[in-house]
Amino acid sequence: MVVVTCVERARSIDALKNSLEGFLYTQFTSDTRLEHSGDAWIDQARLDASVDGLERTFQHLLASLKRERNKLSGVSLLPWETLARIFSFGDQLTPIRVSAVCHTWRTAAINELSLWAKVDMSRRPLPESLLQLYVQRSGIVPLTVHLQLISPQRINPLFTGYMVHIIQRAKSISNLSTSSRLSFQTPTLQSLHLVADDSLVNPPQHSAICPSLLHLSLDYNNNLLPFIPAQRLRTLHLARVKVSGPVMLRTIASLHFLEELCLESVVTDTSFEDAILDSTSGTTTLRSVYLINLRSIWYHILLPTLTNSVATNLFIHSRATDDFKLYYYHRQNLPASALYINFADHSMTLDHDSCLTKLYLSLIDPLFLFTGLTTFVPAESVISLAWTDGHPLPAPTLGEFSSLNRLSFTFSPSPVGDTQKRLDSAINADLATLCPHLVFLKIHLCKSIISSITYKDGAEDALASFLGSWTDLHERQFPLLWIQDDIKPGRWADLMQTFYALVDSFELGEIDIMENSPKFPDQRRFLPDPPDSIRRPARPFRGPTSTRDL
Repeated sequence: MVVVTCVERARSIDALKNSLEGFLYTQFTSDTRLEHSGDAWIDQARLDASVDGLERTFQHLLASLKRERNKLSGVSLLPWETLARIFSFGDQLTPIRVSAVCHTWRTAAINELSLWAKVDMSRRPLPESLLQLYVQRSGIVPLTVHLQLISPQRINPLFTGYMVHIIQRAKSISNLSTSSRLSFQTPTLQSLHLVADDSLVNPPQHSAICPSLLHLSLDYNNNLLPFIPAQRLRTLHLARVKVSGPVMLRTIASLHFLEELCLESVVTDTSFEDAILDSTSGTTTLRSVYLINLRSIWYHILLPTLTNSVATNLFIHSRATDDFKLYYYHRQNLPASALYINFADHSMTLDHDSCLTKLYLSLIDPLFLFTGLTTFVPAESVISLAWTDGHPLPAPTLGEFSSLNRLSFTFSPSPVGDTQKRLDSAINADLATLCPHLVFLKIHLCKSIISSITYKDGAEDALASFLGSWTDLHERQFPLLWIQDDIKPGRWADLMQTFYALVDSFELGEIDIMENSPKFPDQRRFLPDPPDSIRRPARPFRGPTSTRDL
């Protein structure tokens, strides 16, 4: 097929060349004469018309010839669908720019209607002429509209003229101000991000008819929660909304198809007495719940209902230890097979097999997670435990994970003068007794990022004590030991024979402690990426490095 295509293109080029040569011969031979009328003005007009006609004809032939030449370039051999996919990663003006490059790119851009269906005015307004072009070329594809928030008032102008037509055709709208007062039908609108102006104490209710609305986000500047008429919602995000407990629970119960719920900085000025939601009402379809910076009473009211399903992922971001305790109190009957702790960012992930729980405890001492860990998680069901950037859990604490068979963690010795962290507090003879099901041990020995002068880690003695006790107690070798040593990697050379006698499989190499950590589902994004997230262009290649610099 490629050979045939090249042959056909070569014939087309020859035909264009012959046509151009014939055109030049017939127009500019020595026999060509112009008859003068005797009137200079008429003769000049005739000559101008002839010149214009010749230029148009010549430019048309030249453009055809260049078009055939461009088709031979590698990028022009890509399918239109691939080119359109590449163009989709650009910004708002990318469709305009690529349409002016060549005929192939222009055809690919214009035929991909979805490229023109994005109207992003979050960074700068667009002129009406450009809006009309985008609407015209988007065809029947619904629009995705990102409006601009003007700080600090966050005011969008009232929609008039052509903007009304754009909003009515929109599939998704973000940064829509409450001051815009939509009062018309938006039949294709599926996603709406509504923001209350800081200057408005009581934002007006929108009266727009949105029969297809599935995803709603409200940032209401601590104003009262408005009535939500869309009963088919799949996603509901509420931020800075003032609402009483009973109203919140009734609202959630009325959304029978809700799959994602996010509550952030929700406030209340009323009592939660009698704020009880039937656990069978309206929450069985929830797949992900995000509770961020709420008062403890909200966790006490919401957790029993929103997390009663074994398929509901739960995300909690809190600054209070009491909220952590409330989590355990209401979800203690849901066993976790794996536990992943990152002490650097105060986070913990529990894998329940059918769902996940993610806990962020900002502004809390990481040692809190050590002292009461088995009090707040179902330790008896955990078979895999991993942590990074923290003190090693003492062997008695690890022993409470009675079913543990996989243990992975990072360890870095303390700088001299600080409280000494000891590896042998976790890896010792007691661990062999307390965790009889352990079959996999992975340790990453890291250098301290605070100081190069540290206490000795004692890794050789700690591991030798554990492995010797394991062999004596269980009368078999330990199944698998994997170590990455960034402190003194050469110290294991003299111990290889000893460890091979105590371990069935002993590995030295790079380790990713969190390689099996599951990824918590991302929230639905209602806003475009901020300008800082735009990738900078790559630095130009300046030639090979001189050998004198090596």
